[in-house]
Amino acid sequence: MNDPKFQQIQYECDTWKRAVTFMMEESIIMKNRLSEVLRTHFNRNLLEGIELLLNKLIRNDERIGIFRDDLKLLEASGTGHFTEQDEKLFESRIRLLHNDLLQMEKQFARLKSEFNHYLLDQIKRSGNPQK
Repeated sequence: MNDPKFQQIQYECDTWKRAVTFMMEESIIMKNRLSEVLRTHFNRNLLEGIELLLNKLIRNDERIGIFRDDLKLLEASGTGHFTEQDEKLFESRIRLLHNDLLQMEKQFARLKSEFNHYLLDQIKRSGNPQK
């Protein structure tokens, strides 16, 4: 479609896909890091915290999956001809997805921060026998 409005929407959708791909890749890296920590620095005291982080990463992956499905539906619905009402509904769905992605990015940033702080704190504790 040569409509500049829909070209912009396609550009945004592509940007969203890249953001989601980045979060998925980071999630894989963090899960691998948790596995590495358990493999090389096993400590029963770590299990509860690592399990909590892993569950949060899994829930985050589920949110990403839902978002990706919604994005695919949006893109599929954008290929036809719209009535004025269809166009308003389409634009409403775009705003909702945009807001969903912003929320996901904020939650993911908090999760990454929690992940890094937890591991750093555990490394400090295990490196200091006085604690």
